[in-house]
Amino acid sequence: MREPNFIIIGGMNTGTTSLHKYLSYHDDIFMSNPKELDFFNQSKNYNKGVDFYKSYFNTTRKVAGECSPNYTKGNSDEVAERIFRTLPNVKLIYIVRNPVDRFLSQCRFHNLDPDYLCNDYFGDKEFPFDVMISGMYGLHYERFIKYFNKEQILVINHNSLLNERIDTMNLVFNFLKVEKKNYDFSKINFKEHNLKTKELPSKFVVYLNKLTVYNFLKKHLNNDNFLKSAYHALMYSKPQKKQFDEKLKPKVYNHFKNDIEKFELLTNMNFKDWKI
Repeated sequence: MREPNFIIIGGMNTGTTSLHKYLSYHDDIFMSNPKELDFFNQSKNYNKGVDFYKSYFNTTRKVAGECSPNYTKGNSDEVAERIFRTLPNVKLIYIVRNPVDRFLSQCRFHNLDPDYLCNDYFGDKEFPFDVMISGMYGLHYERFIKYFNKEQILVINHNSLLNERIDTMNLVFNFLKVEKKNYDFSKINFKEHNLKTKELPSKFVVYLNKLTVYNFLKKHLNNDNFLKSAYHALMYSKPQKKQFDEKLKPKVYNHFKNDIEKFELLTNMNFKDWKI
């Protein structure tokens, strides 16, 4: 068992699955399985102790890491402190994306209608979860630099990972101090991990996730290939892209405007393409 050298801390719906997969192709890098350990944000996991966490990194490779986008959500202040207490020298990778686009992507991921959701969010209705919090990059970054030096945190723009993949991966390799010569760049295929080609949980699955019987059924159905296929066909569907009222975009953007400015100031980076 060993400690990880780095953690991808988020954000949700920014390309973390792609980066996790890309890094796993490197001969010197070990990525945790499962991808999202959720150790530092869930007390039920954190209370099991650091040896439980280390058990996911049983490798002799030079570098080991994990990827939990939930580390940059509502309780990121507590998460940052927990990570620092456990791994003060760990390196952190933070992928960020235009927060309006990220919001739409999360709506799609959860099969939510962005128009209704947006109107409800800025209205009087209570929300079951905060679809905006993962896009508050300035908030989360400020919480992490209370404990970590800025040199320990690599910020990656989602557009760079999407459109300048090789240069971005070389930037990550330099940050992790691994040789790029040990990497087969031909393995990188963004479409493999693009949300447009993913099968997402149906609304039925979202509902069943709340039921205890769901985990029982899933456990036993997965032991039979035929039943597993039937289960998958019933539970999952290709994501349907819902149209978003463009007139609502300024309202969503205004929710993030001050946070974007804070994030630019803290990171000395420019995100002018996010602005309306």
